[in-house]
Amino acid sequence: MRKQKQTTFGKGKGNCFSACIATLLDVDLADVPTFCAESRWMEAADKWLQQRGYTYMEIGWQSPDVQWTWHGEFYAICCGPTTRENGSHAVIMRITVNKDGNHEAEHYFDPHPSNAFLTELEYLGIIVPTWKR
Repeated sequence: MRKQKQTTFGKGKGNCFSACIATLLDVDLADVPTFCAESRWMEAADKWLQQRGYTYMEIGWQSPDVQWTWHGEFYAICCGPTTRENGSHAVIMRITVNKDGNHEAEHYFDPHPSNAFLTELEYLGIIVPTWKR
């Protein structure tokens, strides 16, 4: 993965989420739209990803409805508040789920120049390859 720093900043116009997608898919950031500038950003991101053979799923980090039955490690786009008072921020974390379903997150990459990561992990997004008939 080529770690790619975000190039635009601020609530509703920053491209941290796009930088995370570009990093995970190993594509140029310039080729990924700034989804967070759109009112229906998750729908726009999923449509863009589906055209490339992927879909995007979000999971609440501490949601009681989520059962962590799979175990192992994977990378996820993790979102939550930061110290910068500009709303939600997206970073990449390495998620580990053990055989008992206990899960933890380890910092991997923050696309913001501050490298401050999140003050709280609220939810994570997983990019999943799709299969077409």
